[in-house]
Amino acid sequence: MSYGQATAVIGPLALRPEPGAYDLCLEHATSLKVPNGWQIERLPGEYSQTAVSEPDLEALAAAIRRVGLADEPPPPPVVRRKGHLAVVAD
Repeated sequence: MSYGQATAVIGPLALRPEPGAYDLCLEHATSLKVPNGWQIERLPGEYSQTAVSEPDLEALAAAIRRVGLADEPPPPPVVRRKGHLAVVAD
């Protein structure tokens, strides 16, 4: 298959994870553009518009903040490199 002859299939959310598949919101599923030369096939079905609540967004931001502010020791210094291998100090 040639990259210029690919097909993008847009449809309702999958019931299980599929390799190479991505979940899109209603706005992005309906406005998606594909590269020149590609075909686009839109499957019939209901596209759900999932609203994210304010508490959900706040919880997500708090979780990201906790990870970003976590105290982690710096990585050990590299003493010597050979190709993709590295010797690190104790």
